[in-house]
Amino acid sequence: MNPAKPPHGPVDPAAARERTAAAEGPGARADWIGDGLRQLYRRVTEEPLPEAFAKLLAQLDEEDSSAAGVPAVPDDAGSN
Repeated sequence: MNPAKPPHGPVDPAAARERTAAAEGPGARADWIGDGLRQLYRRVTEEPLPEAFAKLLAQLDEEDSSAAGVPAVPDDAGSN
């Protein structure tokens, strides 16, 4: 197969990027991996917090506040 000519059929974008990074050297591969991890992290941090997890965090906050003797702040505090 001629490396300059793309194979017939659908092209896997991830495999193409990996081949390009490999051809450019180890620094390019590290950059490619770093870029991929940053994109994944950004997508995960933009996802909404599941309701069950939010309730658990609120419950833990209430327990921490009561243990410290500080009254818990209700979720609707300040909203009128």
